[in-house]
Amino acid sequence: MCRTFERQGCIAVFRGHGALVTRVAWRPPSQNETGVVFLSAALDETVRIWHVDRKAAQSVLKNPQAAAGPGGYVDASWCPWQSSLLAAVHGGGVHLWDVSLSTHTPVLTKDVADASCVAFSAHTRNMAVGDRHGAVSVIHLQGIESASSTGFYKFSVTVSKISLLGRSAEEEAEEE
Repeated sequence: MCRTFERQGCIAVFRGHGALVTRVAWRPPSQNETGVVFLSAALDETVRIWHVDRKAAQSVLKNPQAAAGPGGYVDASWCPWQSSLLAAVHGGGVHLWDVSLSTHTPVLTKDVADASCVAFSAHTRNMAVGDRHGAVSVIHLQGIESASSTGFYKFSVTVSKISLLGRSAEEEAEEE
């Protein structure tokens, strides 16, 4: 971590990954939390959540499909409309994590062959996943704003309504 107003430049180094770090992203500010939090994704099959005032990772999210999927997390992104939600991409697809519910299991896993990047829409409940072949899949996350640490059941029901925009149910069934 570096601050431009300090003479020494680099003021903190956060260590923990065992392979190439592929993405670092600051969490959008939240009204009910204090402090500054960021994530780092790496080819070691983990996404780590860091608080700037601590040297150790606050949470370590591990790819539950590490043995089956190719090569680690290549991208990750914080959700701009829910501070505990993040998406992380590995070569086989995308994992959606709500860290207020669990740091052990993603709340959604979506297969997207050769996935390479992910981004949330700031204005809609959509998430875009790009792949190495130039295609972008837009995933609509209907009702995801109802998630809370005490509302896992509601969240599970809502996540089951996820659909891929612009594709028919038949096309989605063919891929599965």
